[in-house]
Amino acid sequence: MILVIILISLAAIFAGWRVTRKSGRKLFFWIIALATAMLVAVVCLSHFNIITAIWFRHIQSIYCLVYLFLIFSTIVEALLGKWKWLRTGLILGLLAIVVYGICNSYSIKTERVELQSDRLPKSFDGFRIALFTDMHLGSIIGQHKMAAQLVEKINALEADMIVFCGDLITYRAEELDNETMSIFAGLKSKYGVWSVIGNHDEGIYHTEDTTIWQTEEALLVEKQLALGWHLLRDETEYITLNGDSIAITGLDYPDELIHRSHYSIENPIDYRPLYLDMERFNITLAHAPQVWEVLCEQDIATDLTLSGHVHSMQMNIFGWTPASLLYKHPSGLYDNGKLRLYVNDGIGSIIVPVRLGVSPEITLITLRR
Repeated sequence: MILVIILISLAAIFAGWRVTRKSGRKLFFWIIALATAMLVAVVCLSHFNIITAIWFRHIQSIYCLVYLFLIFSTIVEALLGKWKWLRTGLILGLLAIVVYGICNSYSIKTERVELQSDRLPKSFDGFRIALFTDMHLGSIIGQHKMAAQLVEKINALEADMIVFCGDLITYRAEELDNETMSIFAGLKSKYGVWSVIGNHDEGIYHTEDTTIWQTEEALLVEKQLALGWHLLRDETEYITLNGDSIAITGLDYPDELIHRSHYSIENPIDYRPLYLDMERFNITLAHAPQVWEVLCEQDIATDLTLSGHVHSMQMNIFGWTPASLLYKHPSGLYDNGKLRLYVNDGIGSIIVPVRLGVSPEITLITLRR
């Protein structure tokens, strides 16, 4: 990330110099140089955990967004200095896109999916699952209002089961504060809330100290259990209805993907010992969709895997997302003819509080026999 910031900074200073050379506006160049120095300082203070307060993370997100807008404006000025109306139109267009992206990041949508399987027990025909993931509480400005909106929308669906697929926080367990816990305690379904751990939940982006990682993760686990959530850590539990039952397996975030979360899993663990009852309909919860690829390779009969993690990289332009350059399964429903995967686009955002063409998502999945 630091390298990316340096490259953007060099591009910004070059663009500012070019504008200055053409127009003689030296003040403009110094504004760009100062803004760049501030960006590097803000990112370094955050990246190296010199300042870790949630409010500072918010400042970082907002400043990154403002800086990117300033850079774009500078580059447009440098390239289109002679075409005033075109230059103005592009800058205003970008401003409109940014405003839309910010507003869209607070507009939760509900996707409805119906899945049929002959392996589903008759008693579970019509069973409804409300899925949400990637809350990233510490990255949401106004997290209590957002959490309340989410709980209201999920409860209105009257699902039989609620599933959360990881990344409740962005940096630290303290993001799940008492008020947010009180709000989440209002989630209602017949079979409760089931969850797994995501990469951010492990505290790995807060510090390089692995001891603190363990402390942060343990605190978050304690808070989820206090909420009464069924937190699954590489284990399977069962839901019984009218004498029939289905299996719910929850998998931890793979250690191999720590600090390389966009890559495929090269040295997977053997998940087969967790799936001893292969005859029973199974739903697997795994934060990273790459895990599904491993389950397919190991020929594990999990009928439906639910994931998040990707957020479509917070951008979807006419059906294309940059996440497709890094992930084989970035968003939505996938079916290899035997096993199915659904990747939810998440609720929160990271780095910048913008979602372009990708709304925060609740997925209502109805199972049919």
